[in-house]
Amino acid sequence: MQEQTTAKDHVLSVLEEQQQDYATTVKSSSFTAVSHDEEDFHLFERKKKKRKENSDLLILLSEESDEFDGGWLRLKDEWMIVLEFLPIGSILMLAMTRKANYGWICGYVRRMARLLIEKGLGGRFSITKMLRMKKKMHVDSNNFKQVYEVFKEISLRNGSLTELSHGFLFNGIHFEQLYHLLDIRKSLGHLDELTVETVCLPKKEILSFERIFLKKQIKDIPIGYELKNLELIIEYSEYGVQTLYKILAKCRNLESCQIQVDENSKKTTHLYSDDTFDENYIHVPLMNNLKHLDVDSFEEDPQFMFDLLKFCPNLETLHYACEATPKDEFLKFVSEMCPKLRRMTIQSEYSRITDDALVDFLTRQKEMEYLDIRPTPMISGKVFKHLDQFEKLKYLRIRRCLHYASIAPQLVDDFQLGSRPLPNLHYLDIGNNYRFSTHVKFDRFENSLKLVAPNLKDFYEMDKTSILELYATTLETTIGTLTNLSELHLCTNLKRVVLQIPENSKFDGIPVCPHVIELKFHFNYYLDSTVLLQLARIFPSVEVLDISFCGDSFVELLKNSSFWPKLVYLKVSPTRKEKLINIDNARPSIYIEGFQFPIIPNTFNYLWLERDLNVRNEYFLT
Repeated sequence: MQEQTTAKDHVLSVLEEQQQDYATTVKSSSFTAVSHDEEDFHLFERKKKKRKENSDLLILLSEESDEFDGGWLRLKDEWMIVLEFLPIGSILMLAMTRKANYGWICGYVRRMARLLIEKGLGGRFSITKMLRMKKKMHVDSNNFKQVYEVFKEISLRNGSLTELSHGFLFNGIHFEQLYHLLDIRKSLGHLDELTVETVCLPKKEILSFERIFLKKQIKDIPIGYELKNLELIIEYSEYGVQTLYKILAKCRNLESCQIQVDENSKKTTHLYSDDTFDENYIHVPLMNNLKHLDVDSFEEDPQFMFDLLKFCPNLETLHYACEATPKDEFLKFVSEMCPKLRRMTIQSEYSRITDDALVDFLTRQKEMEYLDIRPTPMISGKVFKHLDQFEKLKYLRIRRCLHYASIAPQLVDDFQLGSRPLPNLHYLDIGNNYRFSTHVKFDRFENSLKLVAPNLKDFYEMDKTSILELYATTLETTIGTLTNLSELHLCTNLKRVVLQIPENSKFDGIPVCPHVIELKFHFNYYLDSTVLLQLARIFPSVEVLDISFCGDSFVELLKNSSFWPKLVYLKVSPTRKEKLINIDNARPSIYIEGFQFPIIPNTFNYLWLERDLNVRNEYFLT
């Protein structure tokens, strides 16, 4: 019978076991303790003391825990905290001790698999990969009081936040609560004071491109200075641009920062002045360690992003999704503030960025490898003639769209991509708005494409058969249409296909494509079982399948393990629960997107764990 126990008991038992050193080799679902030499005694005692401190922190966080039933936590997330303390290897060994533990870990992997697929992180989704993605602790109104007490306890003994977690996600916390949490002060130790270089941001909403520095002396430091990874979700709360800056003023050593600002957030909140802001300015420390910034904001004021970039001189990755309208001046400012940028994504309603601004930006950003700006209705295509100047580019997505044809400039007549090869350029998306009036012009375009991008793996919407022939040995992703479907087998490295085919299409005589492992149906009509059987014949090796909005005829087929036998990930549109449960019972190794099933004893297996421990496994790309 499956054991019933409390979440707290699980936490404490795991930590007690961790006070022994586990063997790194797992045999027959067991593990052995490692003996210590006398000379390592003192080191062992220090580690034991550290684990005792960790145990105290966990007890404090789990005082009001709910029952942990059948390997599934109902409300609290003490197990999430355990992940921060146990090494990956220990968690894998924990999974092998009993079915309940393995069931919980498999369930966790299932919940995380979607992120791996959608973010395209690559590699087989497995227990180890999923656990490594869990690098932050979630803090909301339910556990804020306990977390606040832990932060205070850490500051009193001058400890480190890494004892609790390597990263934090604050969701729906009131501004003043979060401000006071991060402003809990710690001693400087042997130092009398610390000099902090800050950037002065005006408290009033004034458009300013100037960066003003000021050095400030402080006698104790906010505990927020220790944060390495911060994720902040602001929903229906009294956050505004200035209040967000005040939160960031309590951080200094961030390496990654993700900010999501809801459209209903208020504009202002008043708070007393302290050593990080005064009547005129908010003094945000210069964050030299910040390499990754991700901002998803409904804020329409462009000054918001201008100010954020002022304290990120070493930024390498920028993702910006916004309601604002990025213009040429934004690209110029980014190149001045962030000269080390390597990856940038801008997603907006539409931008007014022009060809000349893009050429100037790429010329300045010598390290740029990944650039995605969409849509870009104000370009004519002239930028692509300069493409061969940017030698480090690997990914370029600059889409000119038909939706804004009324304001767009006239397209260049003779569309070409330059005259020198970019061997690292693997992805290119120029949009669907370019037309070629003669075969001669299209031939010139194809010749320049093959010359500039000899190793292209994905050309997005360009599905012409001639493009497939050009990249028969390198293409990994393409759109499958009735025009090119019979030619896909020629692409020996093809991994992903997005099918765009009309209803009632026939597939007789289409050759088999044995290398395709990801298949997505990009239409919304009912697919009967006959069509699915034909597609399964053409693409027999599919492991990842997105069949959303195509009916539910797949259910009966998937109950048979011989139908797409390698399938491990299935994304479907909402359908009746009992039908999906039938698939889960028949094929428990398949992760079904959008629907969670408890792991029950009769579906217990070591499939994913065996994948992790088998170093000879081949990997697929997602």
